[in-house]
Amino acid sequence: MVENLITSKSHTTLNSHSLYLSSSNAMLVIMVVMFFLFNSLAIHKTLKENKYLDGDMASKVFVEDGVKNGIEKKYTKKGVLKYIATYKNDKKHGIQKWFDRNGKLISQTNYYNDKPHGIERLYHENGNVMIEREYVHGKKHGLEKRFREDAMIISVVSYKNGVLE
Repeated sequence: MVENLITSKSHTTLNSHSLYLSSSNAMLVIMVVMFFLFNSLAIHKTLKENKYLDGDMASKVFVEDGVKNGIEKKYTKKGVLKYIATYKNDKKHGIQKWFDRNGKLISQTNYYNDKPHGIERLYHENGNVMIEREYVHGKKHGLEKRFREDAMIISVVSYKNGVLE
């Protein structure tokens, strides 16, 4: 009778342990399947680089499934940043900046769905604003101000849906 009890306990422990391993293995299998499923559906983002003939960096852009998605940077032959913009689905979406050959900011424009949208500023060589204007969905809309190099206002005009008022 004691012998049957020991065997029974041992057998029960084995079955319970066996069930635990089966649950653990099942969970592991589910996790592995989910990993491969999500990776196969995931959009792959890569950094695409273009170089000048001498090997210096010309541009960098993040690409997802063949379209620009993320930041694009362009450089001069001397390695100075000359352009930076954010893209979403291959369209400018966010801030675009242009720089001169010395790295000074020339212009800054907000974009929405590849069209100017928001404030655009162009700068004098000394860094002061030269022109400040507003856009709505690619059309001038609102005030456009022009400034001298010493920051004094030269003119202010108003636009509505791209038409000078």
